[in-house]
Amino acid sequence: MSANQMEVEEGDIIYYDTFMGTNRRVHVTALDDECGQKVFMGITTDGHEKVWGYLAQITKNLGQPFQEIEK
Repeated sequence: MSANQMEVEEGDIIYYDTFMGTNRRVHVTALDDECGQKVFMGITTDGHEKVWGYLAQITKNLGQPFQEIEK
């Protein structure tokens, strides 16, 4: 895993930067490989939209929902 990729597990709540330049909050539902790169699949926490992205796009990992604490 490269230095710019965070560790992530299924069930984590993450923020990631989209290719359009926005930041989304997502509940991770699965992890996979896409052409040799690690990817996540998930559902946005506000609109319940299905999304996917590369682990390198993750900007923050809040962990499991029961551990989530934001300030």
